[in-house]
Amino acid sequence: MRFRFGTILLICFALVAQSAANASSIVLSVKDQTGAGIPNAHVQIVPSPSNIQDKLTTDSHGELSLDVSPGSYEVTVESLGFAKAARRVKVKGDTPQTINIVLKVWLCSQCPIVTNVFAVPFPAKSLAVSPDGRYAIIGVDTDREPYHTVFLEDRVLNTRRKLFNYDRNIVLLWKPDSKLFAVTDYTGSDSSQCRIISADEDAPPIQVLDILSRQLSEDA
Repeated sequence: MRFRFGTILLICFALVAQSAANASSIVLSVKDQTGAGIPNAHVQIVPSPSNIQDKLTTDSHGELSLDVSPGSYEVTVESLGFAKAARRVKVKGDTPQTINIVLKVWLCSQCPIVTNVFAVPFPAKSLAVSPDGRYAIIGVDTDREPYHTVFLEDRVLNTRRKLFNYDRNIVLLWKPDSKLFAVTDYTGSDSSQCRIISADEDAPPIQVLDILSRQLSEDA
């Protein structure tokens, strides 16, 4: 009986070793259209390999390293602000592979019309349109980190760009010319911020509280 039990163990170890030897190393490299890596992108592989966790995400460089058995897989990648990408991947057993996946910016083809354009808190209301109707500030909520993300949508060019993530509620106010808007997070926080952001992505945001603090110091 001891001999049979030992033989079974040896066979199991041999099968595990053979499975590990047959596994192939792959690196999924997820980037945007500018070539920048996209961190925290959610990856799904079908059929799901037995040796990997259910929730897969890219690292800070937009990469995900895996050991999978040779074969054909359907890889789907999602990230906030980008269109979902799906690709059929054939994994070979002899050499490591790098699989490049490019995510395109999500384009809005049909955008709802909203009339309440001022002082909109998130996430109770998740959209605020500029006075001229060209731009919309959109809040996207998910059950994964980052839980709340804010985008600026250009309804003429049908594009979106990510502005920032936030933890609590925010309040924003458009300037009447639709070129600037002010945004602040939940009032009363020790780390509250107030920023002025331009619809022109080349213009850096202005930290209002920092400017006021410097001005008060100079006046004192």
